[in-house]
Amino acid sequence: MCTIARAATILLGLLCLAAVALPATIGDDALAIDINQQGHVTAMRVSGAALSVTPAPLVELCDVADGQFVAPVLTGNAQTGLAMDFAQLQTTGSLKIVPVDGRLQFSVGVKGADLPARGMLLRLSFPFDANGWQWHQDMQTSQAISRGKVFEDVVPLRAWADLPEWKDQPDLRMGYSNRNFLTVLTGPVGLCLSVPMDRPCTFRTAYDGPNSRLQVVYDFALSPDTAKPNEVDFIFDLYPCDPHWAYRSALARYYRAYPQFFEVFIRDQGQWMAFSRLSEIDNANEFYFALQEGAPETEYDDKIGVLSTIYLTHAGQFARIPDYDPETQPLPPFDRQLAAMVEAFGKATGDEKMYEKVGLHTAEGQLNIVKTAVYGHIIAQFNLDPDLDCGAWTLKRADELTRNIKEKSGGELDGFYYDGLSAGINYRPDHFKTALQPCLWDPVAQKPFLNNFYSSVEFARAAAEQLRPKGQITMMNGAEGSSFFIAPWLDVLGAETGLRISRQSLNYIRSITHHKPFMTLLKGNYEQTIGHEQMELFMKRCVAYGIFPGFFDWPPSGLGPGGR
Repeated sequence: MCTIARAATILLGLLCLAAVALPATIGDDALAIDINQQGHVTAMRVSGAALSVTPAPLVELCDVADGQFVAPVLTGNAQTGLAMDFAQLQTTGSLKIVPVDGRLQFSVGVKGADLPARGMLLRLSFPFDANGWQWHQDMQTSQAISRGKVFEDVVPLRAWADLPEWKDQPDLRMGYSNRNFLTVLTGPVGLCLSVPMDRPCTFRTAYDGPNSRLQVVYDFALSPDTAKPNEVDFIFDLYPCDPHWAYRSALARYYRAYPQFFEVFIRDQGQWMAFSRLSEIDNANEFYFALQEGAPETEYDDKIGVLSTIYLTHAGQFARIPDYDPETQPLPPFDRQLAAMVEAFGKATGDEKMYEKVGLHTAEGQLNIVKTAVYGHIIAQFNLDPDLDCGAWTLKRADELTRNIKEKSGGELDGFYYDGLSAGINYRPDHFKTALQPCLWDPVAQKPFLNNFYSSVEFARAAAEQLRPKGQITMMNGAEGSSFFIAPWLDVLGAETGLRISRQSLNYIRSITHHKPFMTLLKGNYEQTIGHEQMELFMKRCVAYGIFPGFFDWPPSGLGPGGR
């Protein structure tokens, strides 16, 4: 009886300890934050220095229908898991803050009641005074923080892949998200907020000068149609960096923390050759070719140590409408467009129902077909999620193409080339079930949707996990303007460029690739528009960022290697 009473006393004591877990100090000498019983951040220390903090809620949630942020009631232990109750929003959640190798890792989950879909914003704030500090956009660009301004570096969703064919297409004025995976501030000390590159989601970081806080805001929808109904979760890290090396220091720490995202699978780096046969170029090795797009002669490429890649997928399916002249006739009715697109997908995949299964839906629930003047009359983007039909078919086709080329040429196919990846937005509820990304919310249509590029990221990950163990690689064109969430699953990133690649783009590419190769195809007529002085400057800029400059003489003037 005495033993039972003692055990009961010990258990009651443990329960009491759990109940008084807040207030708490979480972290170590490198980085620590204090949280009180109301869930407010009351103190922060970075590299031993105390920051000037005005207590404010760490976590707040907003239903976009009313636009008011609400702080939760917190119970539990921050390191083993705090329970969050947003009673007036009919939502609960969890928060865990764990020290990991000198950084604090925040894991946040949100679960809504069994309600119709709704749009939400989740905000986590660190309320310290950074007036006079530096806000860093990349490794070379920063600006002084002031109290009268909000500092951020965000981009809207793109409707199409970042390829020359769609340079004139506007961005979608919705779904703004961070340009980069790091947010860096420096003053007497340095502080970085980062996200893992293997968890695609839409988020924005900012230093809110008027409210003196560093914040991260997640943009999402709670939907009963997702794999986990009305539930989402997010992860981010907070860690100190050297204020003198600033962004470079933050990058170095990230590369050490997540080396798997930057593993290099290409032994020899060099130029990108598109289509032309290297056997037709005298002393081809003098040009340091490393990758051949098109794989016209894999056996010869093997002899000279050049990787052969073949076209696998693209940013959209083109179709031509029978008996239609775009120069003299208006675009035919939707039923004719749909018939042409269904036929195009059927010819490409052997499945006459493929487009109906993987085509993107508009907010009105209609398959989304758009007029184009490039390569066809119309174009449709599609969902490449590997758990859906087109993604699964494409992965299977990769193995079939590898076998076929080996049988025909005797050479080894080294990998595959993506001419961009399908982007756009997708309102199709039956696609929500397999998506690993959180849904987003359209406040005008009052409906949830998917960022379809993140579905393409899921495909790219599945492809990398399938191909890398076999010694094969993937490359994507249009990487210069793509989300960083694609970078871990590509072995070569490339872009068709003009003479001028902005410093911002070069800094971005080098940040997301680290030591992976980035290749260019400089497009232009070398005889008429590009002289020696311009070419020399282009090559110098590339070399400064560790990029092998590549060339695509278009339209062919005959001056480039093989007329390209």
